[in-house]
Amino acid sequence: MKSAFTTEAAMDSDVDTDVDSGMDSDVDTDVDSGMDTDVDAGVDAGVDAEVDVIVVGAGPTGLMLGTELALGGVRVQILERRTEAQRNSRALTLHPRSVELMDQRGLVERFLARGRPVPGWHYARLDTWLDFSALDTRHGYTLLHDQARTEHLLTERARELGVPVRRGYEVVGLRQDTGGDGGEDRGGGRDGRAAAGDVEVDVRGPGGGLRTVRARYVVGCDGGRSAVRRAAGIAFPGTDETLTGALGDFAVVDPAALDRARAHGVLIAPVEATEGPAEGPADGPADGPAEGPADGPADGRADGPAEGPAVGRADGPAGAPAHARTDDLAGGLTDGRSGGLTRIVLIDPRRMRTPAAEPLTLEEFRTSLTEICGTDCGVAQPRWLSRFGNATRLAASYRAGRVLLAGDAAHIHFPAAGQGLNTGLQDAMNLGWKLAAEINGWAPPGLLDSYHTERHPVGRAVTENTEVQTLLMELTLLPPYQRPAAALRTLMTELLGIEEVNRLLADRISAIDTAYPPTTAEADTETETETDTGPTPVPDHDPLTGRRMPDIALTAAGSEAVRVYELLPPGRFVLLDLAGDERLRQTVTEGWGSRVTAHTVTHHEQRTDLDGVREILIRPDGHIAWATRTPALPDRRIERHHALTAWAGAPARG
Repeated sequence: MKSAFTTEAAMDSDVDTDVDSGMDSDVDTDVDSGMDTDVDAGVDAGVDAEVDVIVVGAGPTGLMLGTELALGGVRVQILERRTEAQRNSRALTLHPRSVELMDQRGLVERFLARGRPVPGWHYARLDTWLDFSALDTRHGYTLLHDQARTEHLLTERARELGVPVRRGYEVVGLRQDTGGDGGEDRGGGRDGRAAAGDVEVDVRGPGGGLRTVRARYVVGCDGGRSAVRRAAGIAFPGTDETLTGALGDFAVVDPAALDRARAHGVLIAPVEATEGPAEGPADGPADGPAEGPADGPADGRADGPAEGPAVGRADGPAGAPAHARTDDLAGGLTDGRSGGLTRIVLIDPRRMRTPAAEPLTLEEFRTSLTEICGTDCGVAQPRWLSRFGNATRLAASYRAGRVLLAGDAAHIHFPAAGQGLNTGLQDAMNLGWKLAAEINGWAPPGLLDSYHTERHPVGRAVTENTEVQTLLMELTLLPPYQRPAAALRTLMTELLGIEEVNRLLADRISAIDTAYPPTTAEADTETETETDTGPTPVPDHDPLTGRRMPDIALTAAGSEAVRVYELLPPGRFVLLDLAGDERLRQTVTEGWGSRVTAHTVTHHEQRTDLDGVREILIRPDGHIAWATRTPALPDRRIERHHALTAWAGAPARG
């Protein structure tokens, strides 16, 4: 029987299924980005009728997930409503943890080649910035790398791994077949053939024709107004939009006027150079109206503008606060590049209640700039104009049976400190290997449920901290609160000057502090309610368990010196033997050879948190599944067997 979650009738065919766009795709002025377009030349004209996983949405989250599933040997196809690749800059930031993820997959050099490192980032646009250069990472910076380029590189990677990206295909219906268990998949090895318990997806193609395709699982990476989420009946509680800001990417600005704008809290950032003129008249409206809301007011997507807004004052330019940045941290943001674009982001107190769905014109943007800082900065030739809002919502569950959510489909919020796109990439990294394990038949019970258990609290924390930042900015715009708000911002700025406070928030915004509860994948529960369920907590665990693995340098037996992250691109578990057990590699190869790679380490970089550690099991997403300091080898072998079985499944039968 089919679950009732579903049906085309329950979904508007014009739902915006843009993924991680940062802004509504219907409120931009698309222009040629100047990027190579042959990355999409291999996109198929048709869809596969039966696959293991359908990923809905070809934004950063969907593309990242597709590549992770491919590494796990899963047959996956990505369906995207848009007929062309993203051309606008949208989100601009990759924070340290996201850069680490690219490093762990051997992609970081591609991103660094066109990105611009900035050694810090703002918190609520306070005068003192967060210092990322002091973080415990080789990538202590935010990488300015626009979303269009990010999608380009991830699409290129998907093509290398054989992942088809089907553009022009819109999901208009979805049904779960409850003839199976609707939960864990123990079958494995069906070579993409659908069976009872699968999901049926109704797809409208470029020519308007409808087709039904089947998959064992469907993942909605289709943005804040996710069609997949609504079809699956997953609640999306939260708050509606009450505040909007505006942004523009401009080919022409007056450099001399930018300093004056900065002094009044207007954010200026460089954007990747593009080629070709802006489409449409420079002084005309950005476009037609945005689509109507699916779950409430149209919102500014979580990913953009990644850098967050500047704040004007309700009493006009004369009294506008100078939310100056810490010079040594913000230097990378203080100039638009010659030949590139300049992004300007602001909140105009006179227009901050304008619905995000209302078109933004160049004339209005110029007026806002003039009213806030006394100059329109000579802006002309806009390549993108958009509004964004503060609607904040978090999916009640990231999973309903065989349907899962990631990225903006699971969480939306005000674009404060550029966390949205980054959170989506990290969702994908967490989910990919777990879903691949489920499909391949070796996942321990509860492993797939641990996606919700681990990532839902992260989504909640991100939405909460963006609400705090929004409040710190919005209060300065409301006359009754301006004086106490200014005092509060001064206090917060002073607190950020304390190294420990700055480090705490820098760890949080960068996601370097992300750690998952120590567990073993032994629970067999589904996360169809707001209750966080999943693997069973472990009473005795090493402090490293659940944390991200630091990228230490090491030398393994029979090999040259490497970094830990250089061992992770295949997307397998990595077991590091720091104590020297001559039987370890043979044991692992015989029992878990296709899932775990073992290395006997002869030398490694010293760290206090690694003192006494004998073995470390690293998950495919770079987090530590298990670590032990047990000195006795027989006891350690028992612990290791339990950990490998709990995380990488039962050993192969000899």
